[in-house]
Amino acid sequence: MASPQKENGYTPIAHTILEQLSKRVISPDEWRILMIIFRKTYGWDKKEDCISHTQFSEMSGIPRNHVPRVLKKLLARNIIYRVSPNQGTGVPHSRDTYIIKYGFQKNFDKWVGWVSPKRVSPNQDKGVPQSGPKVSPKRGHTKDITTKETITKEINHCVKTFIDFYFEEFKTRFGKPPIIEGGKDGNLIKGLLNHITLEDLKGLLTKFFDSTDKFTLGSGYTIGVFKSQINKLQIGPIKQGLFKPQPGIASWYDRKEQEEKDGA
Repeated sequence: MASPQKENGYTPIAHTILEQLSKRVISPDEWRILMIIFRKTYGWDKKEDCISHTQFSEMSGIPRNHVPRVLKKLLARNIIYRVSPNQGTGVPHSRDTYIIKYGFQKNFDKWVGWVSPKRVSPNQDKGVPQSGPKVSPKRGHTKDITTKETITKEINHCVKTFIDFYFEEFKTRFGKPPIIEGGKDGNLIKGLLNHITLEDLKGLLTKFFDSTDKFTLGSGYTIGVFKSQINKLQIGPIKQGLFKPQPGIASWYDRKEQEEKDGA
């Protein structure tokens, strides 16, 4: 007979967090991953902890190949965040040893796309028909349609949030508002958000504005240039001994370095 005792260990979670979570619609798999993050962080009095996909799978019972999908949903909704061990350092990592830290975003004002459950009509259980026009059901599986609509709204919200952040940063740094091409720039950011979380993308934008790269300076720090520089911003500066290009590539880097020294 199981007999868990608080004295053997417990996870302290603020009542406000539990109340806010109880108002949100969260899938069973998302709940399981979230509970593991609580256990590994708050359960050890830590803000974040290194948790591998294998650990998530073993502790939750979710197949390992499904874990990244569930984490991506929680990250997109900004209810959790991740911190890379070498984030911002430009130091490369090995796939075998690279384990990301995960933490819970306790500021629920930053959560996005979390729909509150619909209230049940008081007449629903009594068999009383509901008034008002009937709505034709949408084609396809209701669960699939709801998920697609929710994710689309989340992505669009994240795009708007990022564009607003870009606008304010540009205006603060240069004293004038940027010219933004709504559809084109929005699609560029939407594409990036399919691979990078909103918070990570904001961090890369800050690095972009801090860059003194000649191409970036000459192009005016546009969103298009930001998109073109995204891989370079993620990798960071190439450091001696960390990157060994092939012979043809090496000569190109040597030539670029010499041109910068000569002021070309």
